[in-house]
Amino acid sequence: MLALFVVVMFFRFMLEHYSESFYLIGLLAAAGIVWGAVEGIKWLRRQASQKDSKWVRVVQEAFTVLVTLVAATIGAVSLTGLLFLLADDDTVVYFLFFLSLIGILVPIFLEKKMNATVRYTLITMGCMIGIGASLYLEDYYWIVLLAALGLSWGITREIPAKLLTQFVFLLVLYVEAGDWGNTHDGVLAAIFVTQMAMYLLPRMPDALQNSSLIYALLSFLVLTESNRWGTAWSITVSLVYFALTTYLVYRTMHKKDRMSFGIAIGFWFAFLLMKYYDFLWSLLHKSLSLLLLSVVFFAVSYWLERSGKTEWGSEASPIFASKRLALLTIIVLQFALLGYQIWGSETILSQGRSIKLELAPVDPRSLLQGDYVQLRYTISTLDNEKIPDPDGKVRVVLRPEQNGLYEYSGYYEQDGVWNKAYQAQPDDVILNGHAIGSDRVEYGIESYFVPEGTGREVERKAKFAQVRVGKKGDALLEALSEH
Repeated sequence: MLALFVVVMFFRFMLEHYSESFYLIGLLAAAGIVWGAVEGIKWLRRQASQKDSKWVRVVQEAFTVLVTLVAATIGAVSLTGLLFLLADDDTVVYFLFFLSLIGILVPIFLEKKMNATVRYTLITMGCMIGIGASLYLEDYYWIVLLAALGLSWGITREIPAKLLTQFVFLLVLYVEAGDWGNTHDGVLAAIFVTQMAMYLLPRMPDALQNSSLIYALLSFLVLTESNRWGTAWSITVSLVYFALTTYLVYRTMHKKDRMSFGIAIGFWFAFLLMKYYDFLWSLLHKSLSLLLLSVVFFAVSYWLERSGKTEWGSEASPIFASKRLALLTIIVLQFALLGYQIWGSETILSQGRSIKLELAPVDPRSLLQGDYVQLRYTISTLDNEKIPDPDGKVRVVLRPEQNGLYEYSGYYEQDGVWNKAYQAQPDDVILNGHAIGSDRVEYGIESYFVPEGTGREVERKAKFAQVRVGKKGDALLEALSEH
């Protein structure tokens, strides 16, 4: 979270204060982050009482990865921005592409002489800049980048470096080779064949085997969604994918390879879910669909449990076997949370103030919760207003009109500040909302669930909404009506 915060704040300040000095400071900050990481890891190693502890190694590796990503992102963006500000010319892109090749190759050749954090930061910067430059440049510069990545993959002995260059290689290959002649399906097929071959190599390290299996199955899964060659071809590809993943599930279980088994079973379920939504979701009632899907999950779970005892020989007791109190606490907390939510809603329904709002519905479809009408109210737009924080909480004052409808009164409050001097009236209702722009507000009452297949009928007839508003400004949607 700290790494993500640093990166987000960097981009935020860059959009507000970009200049030569800002980018220069960014480069210095990236170098400072790397230096601090190197010293921090040295200190951690000196302080660790158990230097061979698994958790110490995990912390060190995670720390190195996060620092590398943060420093590489800030460094790559700062270097690119600084060069473009100093010389706004196409030659800058060629220079950046040349720098990216140096950033990828030199740390690989100096692998034993360079600190790991510094090395991976430079490689990651090289990959980031190389991707951007190759996408911008025409001709075949991306082939040169692929050659550099392939050479680095072949030379380095470090698994993380191989994983990084493998990912970037496949990404550039798919984007560039797919755009060249519009042959994305062919590129996906080539990726599947090569990555599956790498997975099957007997002496390949486990991490590389698993990454290759992920890329192979991911590319094949995307191919099952392609209808470019007709329905018959799409069905054939889907059947082959299902047969292959089923075989891999059995094969990895038989070999007691838990990681590969998890990858195979994950892609097996992903395929079933995707095809379920494609072909069965609109044909079956959602309750029946979810019932059948739950039966499949239970059956597969039971089969895996039985197979796990015979194949893996696991005699470990369940995680909560001796921790019934912990399990009971979790269950009680879940019911307490659910009960609190129900109590809050029932309190608003029984004690809240009932108001009538004018609306204009639209009708999308919820994949998991049934048909619903997506509502938009007249109070959803605050006319002639500009909310200071277009993504913050806001409290809107509603007042009844002569026709009994509640409308925007012209007053709203955000962060304790009113848009203008406000004098409360007896019939005023204050509604909590969330700004989604300079004059748009959502109140949490924009979705109204209806029986299966009745959404369009409700959309056609509904003109008004009956809403209950609690004392604290929270609202619940009660009903829709024509009058």
